[in-house]
Amino acid sequence: MKRVSSRLLLLVLLHLLLVLVDGAYFYHQMTSTRDDAQIINYAGVLRGSMQRLAKLAALGQSDERLVRNVDELMGEFERADEGYAIGMESDRFKARIDAVRTAWDDLRLTVQRYGSHPGPETRRDLLLASEVAWDKADQAVFTAQAIAEQKWSRNMFGMGLLVLNLPLLAAIFWIVRSIVRGRLEYGAAHDELTGAYNRFIFNDMIKALLNEANRYGRPFSYLVLDLDHFKRINDNYGHGEGDSVLRKVVQAVNDVLRGSDMLFRIGGEEFIVLLPEAELAQAAVVAEKIRALVERTKMDCGEIVTVSLGVTEFRSGDGPESLFNRADKLLFLAKKEGRNRFRQG
Repeated sequence: MKRVSSRLLLLVLLHLLLVLVDGAYFYHQMTSTRDDAQIINYAGVLRGSMQRLAKLAALGQSDERLVRNVDELMGEFERADEGYAIGMESDRFKARIDAVRTAWDDLRLTVQRYGSHPGPETRRDLLLASEVAWDKADQAVFTAQAIAEQKWSRNMFGMGLLVLNLPLLAAIFWIVRSIVRGRLEYGAAHDELTGAYNRFIFNDMIKALLNEANRYGRPFSYLVLDLDHFKRINDNYGHGEGDSVLRKVVQAVNDVLRGSDMLFRIGGEEFIVLLPEAELAQAAVVAEKIRALVERTKMDCGEIVTVSLGVTEFRSGDGPESLFNRADKLLFLAKKEGRNRFRQG
């Protein structure tokens, strides 16, 4: 009897040990996949930033901040000492990033040439370089996604352990899987720092709203928001405090918005708000509420932070660029008139 009890105790201990091993294994998988989501998000931002730079160049505009953002993202991928899970484990992904780097260097030079000598030939070169950069970045995104999926598939041998503890470990597996999937989806859709939606979700949403507006006449409004004197916060208090200010501004904006409204971070301190089923007068009310609440929000550094906004609504024939350009011009007007205000049109 004593021998049987000892064996049962040993089985219980082995069972508990297996549960602990399973828990540690899935925790490791969850954190690894979180890094995968981050790098997929970064690769996507890289893709969109290069495309936007090319579009601005074609319009005769420039954005040095956007160039710096792309260089910083490339630097994140190219770190040899830190890196991310996909970047450190996959030569295939490294090759994709090397190709993106080559395409980015070529695009940047082509943008400079077009800016110095605009003409049909340099414009054609610009469009071609833009398409190549988009294609290479697109391949990097899909490769990162494929590697993340392969990593998950390779690790499914852990299911063998679950068979030994099916009732308990099956529940653990599904819970962790849901968490991992949720983190992947969240990471791919949201800005990591602020929690606002990222540019890729914005691109999908603006297309959907434009389709609804053109087909069914459903109104929507478009706000461009920019923090006033944000560089001064970073210079005086450091980037850590600047990050805190961005998060608090995003929280303030979300406190004003309805459940159907969406806030997107499209640049360093630049955001876009989409207001479905809202006409210009309603959007102006929202803009004023955002402006007032941000101004009242207490920042850790003690500074009063304000925002300026450009507010417009959908007009027949509008596309993503015309909406952005109109709202951006109104934002510029608000800045020119003294900041901490909005202009509508």
